[in-house]
Order: sequence, then C-alpha cells, then structure tokens
Amino acid sequence: VAGAYLVSTLQTIVARNVDPLETAVVHIGKFAAGKAGNVIPGQAELAGGIRALTPSVRDLLLRRLKDVVKGVEINFGVSCELTIDEGYPPCINDPDVCKFMHDIGVQVLGAENIRYLKPSTGAEDFAFFAKARPSTIMMLGCQNEEKGMDHPLHSAHFDLDERVLDVGVKIFTEAVCRYLS
Repeated sequence: VAGAYLVSTLQTIVARNVDPLETAVVHIGKFAAGKAGNVIPGQAELAGGIRALTPSVRDLLLRRLKDVVKGVEINFGVSCELTIDEGYPPCINDPDVCKFMHDIGVQVLGAENIRYLKPSTGAEDFAFFAKARPSTIMMLGCQNEEKGMDHPLHSAHFDLDERVLDVGVKIFTEAVCRYLS
C-alpha cells in the first residue's frame, strides 16, 4: 500500500510544482513486490526516472522526490531507501552555435531540408559537452522508409541509411572550415 501511494503521489509532483509552460516528467517504470496474492509483501522495489529541459526544474523534481519519499516513510511507518542516479543533465543548445550550424545546414542541404526540432526530454550524453562549451546538437535524419529503415532509435529493428554519414561529414567539414576562417 505504501508503494502504491508513493506511485500515486509522485504523479502529482509535476502538476503541483512545475510551471505548466515548463516540461517535466516523473515516472515509475518498475514496481515489484511480493510473491503470492494472499501475502502482504514486506518490501517493494520501485524504479523510475525524471526528465526536465532545464537544470532548475530538474533540481526541483529531485527535491520534491526526496520530500515525497520522506512523507511516505512518516505516513506509513516504513523505511525507504532512495537511490538517485544523477544520469544525464538536460541538453541545452547555445543559440549562437545553433544559428551557426543552421546556416551551415541550409548552405549544404538547402533550406527545405533543414528544420528546428522541438525540445526533447530524451537523455543524451552530448549534454555533458554542452555544459562545458557552447554547443548545439543536430539530428541528421537517418530513416529511409523505402528501404524499411523507419524504426525508432531504441528499437530492436533500428537500422540507418548510411548515406547520412556523408551528409554529416559535409556539414561538419563546412562548419570547421567556416569556423576557422
């Protein structure tokens, strides 16, 4: 019951604490407890994640997560062990670098082939580079529906049209040349 209450309460963190114009996610993807339907389990293991587009919202989610877990301990007289894997920070594009790379993409591929994408809560290790230096992340687009290469990145059926590698080399070669000039 304490675990079920925790899941329900975690779902209120975003609604009650995060500005509706911000992006935030709190989810539980694993809930394991007990071995039989007629025995009250002595413990439960829950696992999940949080995602945000800004460090301040991410910090808020972490703070509230700790508060909610502490509240469950007090309200139910149980002991909770909260383990937080910091994971990846939000990947924040530098506007100047983003514009620079956009212009390169337009020059190399034409304006009709370049577009800005909406922010994503997906985890990306490039975020560590973006924290250290002004950066922007680009997606080259590697699907080819005609060849059946249209499965998402983490699918067991994912495949990429390797012609995109040539596109990436052209864009980044032009970017390096322009940057150095």
